[in-house]
Amino acid sequence: MINVLLDGKSPGAQDRSLATSAILPTLTVFKFVDNDGSPNPLSPSSWIMNVSGCLSNCSFLGNSSGTIVSLTGNYNVTETGPTGYTATFSSGCSGTFPGGGSAVTCNVNNNYTAHAGILLTKTASPTTYSVVGQIITYTYTINNTGNTVLTTPFTVTDNQTGTISPCGSVPLNPGASTSCTATYTIKQSDIDNGSVTNAATASPPQSMKRIRL
Repeated sequence: MINVLLDGKSPGAQDRSLATSAILPTLTVFKFVDNDGSPNPLSPSSWIMNVSGCLSNCSFLGNSSGTIVSLTGNYNVTETGPTGYTATFSSGCSGTFPGGGSAVTCNVNNNYTAHAGILLTKTASPTTYSVVGQIITYTYTINNTGNTVLTTPFTVTDNQTGTISPCGSVPLNPGASTSCTATYTIKQSDIDNGSVTNAATASPPQSMKRIRL
């Protein structure tokens, strides 16, 4: 009987070599989300998980049941997705290339973090004046730039028009805005000065810092 050698190996030996090299280590990525306090709870699939050093399908939606990928080298897990959440990665989410057939687990936990923020903008109508007694109407718009619902009434203080309280209405959802108005009467000194300059602040709800215009 004559045996045909492939690359200097018998067929059986080459098959065993191929089978061994085909066994790659795997990484299972679990994604968990804690929405405690969030007005808009999110699911793990709201994030895209990215794995460097993997064979294929290296970007996928987060899944609490776990997603398995094959590793081809040193690896690292990152994510992209919504803001307002802190992220904690377990020790298995990055490392050196493990041996063939090894199984590694990565747990990624996101926790909602409330962040309060406001932006105050001010407009005047009309923007010019010419006589004493002319009325200027100021509109103050407060925008919720944070990620939590604001429930404390707003107060605007203007060095020309005084205090407006409350300004607008609450509750104010993230991304929403509310407004109020006040008037100022042109005086002779304003005619003499050629302009009117005023500064306004909005009282911060909760523990926010004031934003001065």
